[in-house]
Amino acid sequence: MSDSDQSDEAADYVRVTFDVSAHTQFGEVVYVVGSAGALGSWEWEQGVPLVTTPQAYPRWFATGPVMMPPA
Repeated sequence: MSDSDQSDEAADYVRVTFDVSAHTQFGEVVYVVGSAGALGSWEWEQGVPLVTTPQAYPRWFATGPVMMPPA
């Protein structure tokens, strides 16, 4: 694949980050799910897992960006 092909492919996607506020019970997890494949096609097990820390709670965030097709 040439550099220009890679640039064209990157232009077909947008970088999305997730940062949400969610009050949960100890041991619960938070996922972002949706119809897009990158969001698990509505299957929570395949979605984007969010993480938190004791200092950040109730803020949950993705550990990196997700590449999504533009809306």
